[in-house]
Amino acid sequence: MSACLAVLLLSPLCAIALVLAALVVNRPFGEVTLQRITGAAMSLCVLASVGLLGLSVAARGHPMSADFGDLIRVGDYAFRLLFVVDALAVGWIFFSALILGVVARFSATYMYRESGAARFSVCFLIFAFGSFVLETSGNIDLLFVGWELVGLSSVLLVAFFWRRPMPVRRAMYVFIVYRICDMGLLAGVVMLHHYAHASDWQHAFGPGEWPLWTAHLESSQASLLGGLFLIAAIGKSAMFPVTMWLPRAMEGPTPSSALFYGAISVHTGVFLLLRMAPLLDESLLVRMCVLAVGAITAITASLTVRTQADAKNALAFATVGQVGIVFIEIALQLYVVALVHMLANVTLRTFQFLRAGSGLTDHLARRATLGEDAGHASVPRSSYLYMLAFHGFFVEALLHRVFLRPVARTARLLITLEDELERILFGERRPQ
Repeated sequence: MSACLAVLLLSPLCAIALVLAALVVNRPFGEVTLQRITGAAMSLCVLASVGLLGLSVAARGHPMSADFGDLIRVGDYAFRLLFVVDALAVGWIFFSALILGVVARFSATYMYRESGAARFSVCFLIFAFGSFVLETSGNIDLLFVGWELVGLSSVLLVAFFWRRPMPVRRAMYVFIVYRICDMGLLAGVVMLHHYAHASDWQHAFGPGEWPLWTAHLESSQASLLGGLFLIAAIGKSAMFPVTMWLPRAMEGPTPSSALFYGAISVHTGVFLLLRMAPLLDESLLVRMCVLAVGAITAITASLTVRTQADAKNALAFATVGQVGIVFIEIALQLYVVALVHMLANVTLRTFQFLRAGSGLTDHLARRATLGEDAGHASVPRSSYLYMLAFHGFFVEALLHRVFLRPVARTARLLITLEDELERILFGERRPQ
């Protein structure tokens, strides 16, 4: 198990080091070489995932762990390189590796002669490494590292076409949403250490196998932790009320859109909630919040998708609508059903994103054959509901008015006060 896990994690990491080393010595690889390096790394990951799947079947689904010791130790705290492959992780690892391999092969043709090939390869490999770390993490600390690597690579690839102002602005929008919602995960990490006095799943949630763990925490503690992790899941999975960042993320290349917002990244919030199932079992309040968020998202996304003229935006909202239904399944404690539904949605949306261009051509051909009005939105365009769905139910405008603008004003006020204080103390303002 340790050998397969090492291959899974080190393959993208070594490929990243190789590409970056070539850039540092000013001898960048050619496009064909980059494709071969990325393809070889993903092929090794697929083989390693098959090996882990076989070992898990042989172990009858019992958790398998690999402990590579402490990376950092400060006083009583230790950052352990502990990895776990259980019933939740093994299927997700296998599907992630397959999808990463397919997208890598698709990118070789789609990104042909595109400037920034090395940048795309590095971001792609960072995402692969981060997703595998997140999925195999045996403690909350490693999960946080993988979570942040996935978010970083996502934002960088949204801004891939950085010479145009719109991709950069939209990448900053996605980054802000991630930063705000990831505060929930960071606070949850700290509070889990405080309450459970441990970071690994076995000590924090007690012995057992997923999803039959039982959190040895009080109901109030489980509610607080579950609420914090729910905030993080809402941000990463584009749930209500921050759904509208998802269409803005479509500025990146189609392979990254398929990988991030049709497949792995947008379902990372689901994975987090499934991993934290013991906390949900202990808190009815958090389960009701998950149910409400999933239901509202499923309804609003299913209406909004019928008003979209852009194929990628329509696919994004369709993906979010299904993720909302998965949230409902999690709230109802149907964890295995939610896992299967998530993997099925990942497979379907990846295929749809990758063939979005040809699919749009097929759709237009069908419309031409069946008649001009075929395929129009099922929501009447003259209705008030259509207007609400088209504008995302004005949730984004409400958030700007209630939250973002006051925060921005407060930040500008603090900067002004800091400048004045600096002038009083030192007789001059800091350089702008």
